[in-house]
Formats: sequence, structure tokens, C-alpha cells
Amino acid sequence: MSSSEILKGQEKHEANLKYPQRLRRLHIFPTNKAENMQPVDRFVVEEYILDVLLFFNGCRKECAFYLVSLPVSFRYEYLMAETIFSQLLLLPNPPFRPIYYTLVIIDLCKALPAAFPSVVVAAVHALFDRISNMDTECRTRLILWFSHHLSNFQFIWPWQEWANVKGLPKWAPQRVFVQEVLEREIRLSYFEKIKQSIEDAAELEGLLPPKAGPNFRYHTDESKESTEGHRISKELVSMVRGRKTTRDIILWVEEQIVPANGTKFAVDVVSQTLLDIGSKSFTHLITVLERYGQIISKLCPDEEM
Repeated sequence: MSSSEILKGQEKHEANLKYPQRLRRLHIFPTNKAENMQPVDRFVVEEYILDVLLFFNGCRKECAFYLVSLPVSFRYEYLMAETIFSQLLLLPNPPFRPIYYTLVIIDLCKALPAAFPSVVVAAVHALFDRISNMDTECRTRLILWFSHHLSNFQFIWPWQEWANVKGLPKWAPQRVFVQEVLEREIRLSYFEKIKQSIEDAAELEGLLPPKAGPNFRYHTDESKESTEGHRISKELVSMVRGRKTTRDIILWVEEQIVPANGTKFAVDVVSQTLLDIGSKSFTHLITVLERYGQIISKLCPDEEM
């Protein structure tokens, strides 16, 4: 191999690292559904979209703004969705982190509420229909994207259209897709919320995982003997519900609980009780920890505690 060929190969390699790879187009929509445009127009718009995705990586709102403002005289929502999904599902890895495409799609739905959401719905249905032919890695990315996307739109989806998957074998790709999406939605919300979201497709309730609950050591149960930990936990719950300040609770713990029972015991009761109070959902947990997390920090100045 000559030195000029080596140099040319090196330049090509550096260019591939610096600039986005030419789109490996994923044909999602049938020809009669996508915009009718000349091949050169399609090529130019695709390049516009890829450039915007490249230069606004990390700035999702600016990216969405420029994507809906391309200097063309025709509509291109289907082409835009097809291009973004082609990037998201690109093997072996997408050019950017999957969360970037997720956020851009969300912002596009908000920027074009009358047009883009319906395009996304059509894309999901088209990809769902051919999911059995899809690479496992692409299926996983699609599951993660879809569950996250729905969590930003109140988990609204016409699940009744997919209710038939309950009758498919457990290994069937479409059934696995629906089941894993529902499982991840529960992680992003809570069991009752997701169960309510599929009430129009009652058959799918069988795909929901068993309802999980906190393993709370100081749960009040008449069949169990009440201990000092149960009493303290109950009093702490009463203080939290009574909107006692963090300072008041810290003083109560330091003056009454720690001297009588020790720091380790106080940490165990306080942390478990606060986690149980916030166990209803992720939002509840964040609220409790933001409001009363200083109590645990005060009791655990040493990370090894």
C-alpha cells in the first residue's frame, strides 16, 4: 500500500470520527404515508437533520427548535421521524446517547402538537409490527425509549390495539415488548397508575409484574409485638405528617432517641421510616428526601455509618 493510500485512509477515518456517518436509512413508513418528495429533496433534508442533531448535541430544546424551522417549503415530519429513529436504532451504537434522541422527540411533540405526535404513533406501530425481525439490541433501545416517552405524556397509549399479545407465547417478541414496556413504566411511576392506564385493555393486566411493596421492618401489625423501634417509627411518621421542620425532628432524635438507643439504631429507624413514607412513588421519595434528607446526613457524618 502506497503512502498516499495510507494518508487517504487516515483522512477518511478522521472524517468519520468528526462528522456523522451517512444515514443508514430505516424505512419505517410506507411510501403512500410519507411525504412525497424528490430524492434530492429528501437527501438535502436528511443532511439538514443530521447536521442539526450533530451541532446541537446536548442542547435538546435548541435542536428541536431548528429541526422544526428548516428552510424548506414542504412538510417533512415523517422524514424527520424516520431519520431520528434511524439514528436511535443504528447498530452497533447510535452516534449520540439514546437519551438525547428521546428528549428531542419529546420536544418535537410539544413544538408540533398537531402533527408530530401522530407521526410518532405511526412509527411505533410500524416498528411494533416488524419487531420480530428486529435486532435484540434495537428492541431494547425501543423499549427504553418508548417507556420513557410515555412517562412524559401521562402514560397515554391505545393499549387495546395490542391486547391480543396476551394470547401469544411468552417468548413472542411483541408480547415481550409490551411486557417490558409496562415493567419499565412502573419503575418510572407506580403500579396503580400503570394498571389504570391499561384499563381499556384488561387482558394486559396479566403482563404486569407482581405488585411490589416496601420491606419495612417497623410496619405496624397487630399480629406482631410492638417494639421500641415501632413506637419511634410511628412517632416519626406523625411528626412528618404534622409538617414538623427538619430542625425539630433532628433535635427530637438527638435528645431523645440517640441517648437511649444509640446512633446506629436511630439511623436504622429514621432511614427506614422515611423511605417507607416515600415508597408510594419515585416522586414521593424525592420529595421526602429533599425535605428530610438532612436528618440522615446529620446522623451519618461518616459515610461508613
